[in-house]
Amino acid sequence: FSDFFRIIGGFFSSYRILKKRSPVLLFSKGGFVSVPPCIAARFLKIPVITHECDVTLGLANKINSLFAKKLLLSFSRTYDFLSVKNKAKAIVTGNPVRKIFYSADKTRGLEFIGKFYDISKNKLPVVLVTGGSMGAKTLNELIESILPEILDYCVLVHQRGKGNLSPVSYPGYVQLEFITTQMADLLAAADIVISRAGSNSVWETVTLGKPVILLPLEGSGTRGDQVDNSLYIQESGCGIMLSHYAKDEKFYPTSENLKRILLDLLGNPEKLGIMSENAGKIIPENPAAIIASIILENEK
Repeated sequence: FSDFFRIIGGFFSSYRILKKRSPVLLFSKGGFVSVPPCIAARFLKIPVITHECDVTLGLANKINSLFAKKLLLSFSRTYDFLSVKNKAKAIVTGNPVRKIFYSADKTRGLEFIGKFYDISKNKLPVVLVTGGSMGAKTLNELIESILPEILDYCVLVHQRGKGNLSPVSYPGYVQLEFITTQMADLLAAADIVISRAGSNSVWETVTLGKPVILLPLEGSGTRGDQVDNSLYIQESGCGIMLSHYAKDEKFYPTSENLKRILLDLLGNPEKLGIMSENAGKIIPENPAAIIASIILENEK
């Protein structure tokens, strides 16, 4: 009930600001706070463009789309879920990633790993695990439970999250609290990525053409967007989803399933190559430039 009054208050605040500044266009990325400005912009006849990061529209973008001139989509699959009215204004643009991902360097990534472990010893494949925020504890526990059985076959670089470093130590296991400026280079160096399925993580991974094992957040506290993202990536042939929403228990998020799938991929370079090629097929070239062009075409 209090959210209703927040939206009303946000509308009047947004109206005052937009009227004073008189922008030529309002660009939204969704989220609760974007709704009042989008409504206010419509009242002021300011064009609205809203962008959806995930496969399915969040509640905010469902509302924003009512006032938007254009509805930009990250995934082509999203088009299938739209109303006839929204389909008419929808454009698939992809999801922008930071510039550093277009200049990612595998050699720099391997050199960074080399600061913690001599990867020249056996030249094993690199597996990058990117946890570290919501749901990191479960992912960390899954990874830690299979370490003794997988480190003969790979070097594993693991982002565990602040305060989540483990006392366990194995040759070939590199654990970090957070990966910052090195993320793009480490992705470039990775042969396989294991991660959650937030839209930004997914797009950074597929932009670099990396096969990915996705363990989406699910259950209470999430609207299921990560499961939808994971299903799309799996159906596109560039990833594998481990989730309780999987049709087969062999793909539930258990340590045994994760170990089996990871070892299967590590032993199948041809399959990894196909997954990498498939990743390249689902990303539009330079989403940021596409979005910028649409904004310029539709400003007031």
